[in-house]
Amino acid sequence: HYWRVPRTPFDAGVVAAVERAAKASGARWRRILSGAGHDAQYMAAIGPAGMVFVPSRGGRSHCEEEFTPMDDVEHGANTLFLAALDLAGRA
Repeated sequence: HYWRVPRTPFDAGVVAAVERAAKASGARWRRILSGAGHDAQYMAAIGPAGMVFVPSRGGRSHCEEEFTPMDDVEHGANTLFLAALDLAGRA
């Protein structure tokens, strides 16, 4: 058996804020579509939501082999911070 959940579109304003933040962070970035389930899907049902992903070595995530270099963690955290400031009207 497979668990299927309909696609969850994220709030356009949140996505735009994340993209602006990613550009401002100076890190390489790209927009992606994720086929995996995430808590943000449920949050999107009750309010504006979006996501910031960081790369993991070999694309591995949620397993013992997952590893993300600290530079990428820092860029992801900065992107989240800048997006939050933007959405709060404080950027």
